[in-house]
Amino acid sequence: MKHIVILFIIILFSCNKKEDPTVLLQVTNIEMSDRGRIPNEFQFDAVSKEANIVKCIIRTRNIMRNDVIQSIDALIKGKELTIYIISYPYDFDCDSCLSVHDLSFELNGLTQRKCDVNITINNVQMTPFFYEIK
Repeated sequence: MKHIVILFIIILFSCNKKEDPTVLLQVTNIEMSDRGRIPNEFQFDAVSKEANIVKCIIRTRNIMRNDVIQSIDALIKGKELTIYIISYPYDFDCDSCLSVHDLSFELNGLTQRKCDVNITINNVQMTPFFYEIK
């Protein structure tokens, strides 16, 4: 269902030829490690590995203990990078199950180096921020 919504958004944005095209990025090499119940502030880092491959690292508290990553979708439109992360079997009723996780993955096809980043993890949207990829 989420993929249908993303495809609808891409089609909707691609209908207006005056705007920048929306490009769905390939997400590879996904790794996640559970850091436990440590003090956490959301963190994001992105480093260019090659001309069009960027390694992203996210530290978040919005993933439950023992979850696995179900999907990561990323798209770029102009200078706006949007990342959707869903873990499974995310239990919305278990606040004590929240645990800090480090999540790393590569975005293939990202050439934009200065981005407004929007990240949504398990339907919780982080505050958008500007980031310059090193």
